[in-house]
Amino acid sequence: MLRAWASGRRAAEAAVELLLAVFTPGDLDWLGPYVEVDGDAGYAEIYWDVLAADVAAGAVSWTSGDDCLLGIAASLGGGGPVSLQEVADLDVGYATVVLQALAYAAGWREQGHSVVIDGQVALPAADAAVAQ
Repeated sequence: MLRAWASGRRAAEAAVELLLAVFTPGDLDWLGPYVEVDGDAGYAEIYWDVLAADVAAGAVSWTSGDDCLLGIAASLGGGGPVSLQEVADLDVGYATVVLQALAYAAGWREQGHSVVIDGQVALPAADAAVAQ
């Protein structure tokens, strides 16, 4: 139902996929106060702004990695800004899922982009020439 609601909006789709990649359906039960289910329409909408505010206030708190992922998902979903400083504490698995979600939101899947992420902060050669 969450996928149906987000369908057609890449950032919202990425936010939902980020949640579904990391949390099990049982883990997501706590989302109840942040979700409105419309069974007749076949979708469930997440109130990203409320979720983002509660994550920022510490009202929703698991591990620091989970909190960071929730903040990023909420921001992608439309819940406002998030500090990316916290990504420095993510383990490799969580960092990979976040990078995949950002690539999804940027449309890489539809555009057929693929790059190796190796921690080198530099534009690819073709893009570097354009940036100059």
